[in-house]
Amino acid sequence: MKNTTRLLFTLSAIFLASPAGAETFGTDQLSLKGKTLLLNGLGERTATLFSIRVYDAAFYNPVPITSDSEVWSSAFPKRLEIRYVRAFSLEETKEAWVYQFKESSGMEESVYAEGLKLLNSWQKAIEKNDIHRFDLNEDGTAFYINGELKGSIPGTKFRDAFLKIFFGQNPPTKSLKKALLAGGKVSS
Repeated sequence: MKNTTRLLFTLSAIFLASPAGAETFGTDQLSLKGKTLLLNGLGERTATLFSIRVYDAAFYNPVPITSDSEVWSSAFPKRLEIRYVRAFSLEETKEAWVYQFKESSGMEESVYAEGLKLLNSWQKAIEKNDIHRFDLNEDGTAFYINGELKGSIPGTKFRDAFLKIFFGQNPPTKSLKKALLAGGKVSS
């Protein structure tokens, strides 16, 4: 009983100490490869029964979209930014990406394995407020940490598997997917 009470207290303290919500994250529009991208949606990734915030995400698209099918039918480039609201070790970071690709992409590991290996080779321990940026182009995916380009993953297989994590049938949370597909109707 004491351990359960201590765990609940600790998790509550972590949750209550979290910074302000996703409403302050993301800009209304940006330019990528000479094209204007609009903020399509903002969401937060929560985990566990207690809905502990893990990260905030911002999704940018050339035109407002509201369905997962439009993610693929609308033009590229696109951008997804993730701002972490707590720190994670390098090991936790790598394990999380492996897990999320396996659970959410809906694709065979052989489709994205090489790209995931590259992505994880560029990772570092995550500090609170670190931003991971994924620029998704016709020909691949560029990965940045805090504005610094770490590398690019060529081809569309990894890019599409990455997008399916957030917009496929099994996203990290349904509420995150819904928020990212807000069609530009982002509440402030």
